[in-house]
Amino acid sequence: VDPTNNNVLYAGTGENNSDGGIYKSTDGGNSWNQIGASTYGYKNCLVIEVDKYNHNLLYAGSDNGLYKSTDSGNTWSSILGYNTNLAGISVDIATEATIYISVMDQGIYKSIDLGQSWNLKNNTMGNSIIFRLAQDKSGTLFAGRVNGNSGNVWKSSDKAESWENVSDQTWGNTNVRGLDVNNGRVYANVENLGIYYADINPTPTPIVFIPGFGGSWSYKGLIENLPTTNSDWQL
Repeated sequence: VDPTNNNVLYAGTGENNSDGGIYKSTDGGNSWNQIGASTYGYKNCLVIEVDKYNHNLLYAGSDNGLYKSTDSGNTWSSILGYNTNLAGISVDIATEATIYISVMDQGIYKSIDLGQSWNLKNNTMGNSIIFRLAQDKSGTLFAGRVNGNSGNVWKSSDKAESWENVSDQTWGNTNVRGLDVNNGRVYANVENLGIYYADINPTPTPIVFIPGFGGSWSYKGLIENLPTTNSDWQL
């Protein structure tokens, strides 16, 4: 969705024929026009990102690489080689010069020069297919992946330099097919399990500790040194 006009929408399709590619609507989705056909090379368009700073600047990821438009989709140019299966794009919240992309069979790449050069940034995740990227207003970056062997939602608080596994343990190694961030929450589409959300910076429940003999007591907290909640404490 264009950040300056909710009536302007972009959609990527997955067909390999002349009807596929990228479409645009200027009337809230009532009608659509093809603005990027598969014959131009970006068939199977998997993700579209509208720049947060300049709504005329678009990025499109496909199984033929990364494409860029500077005129709201009227014309496109390739900025990352062919035969690159790209499924996730995120423009950094602080500067449009920094772009993150996920190449499905390789990992997460970062550019600090508007896509002129790229560096691999997911060396802590292990082998997997990075499928989606999302970023919150603080700049925290999230990655959803499939075919992973140690959790499929990861978080970076330092602009993709390092990554932390924040998956729910009950998911096991289930694929995460969709990922989004909105209003302080991260949402994950977990295959065959449903849609989950978590607060990015949850407000902790305050615990008042009364010291002294006969004061606050929690075997779990004081003896086992484990995280506690209000119900674990008693006088």
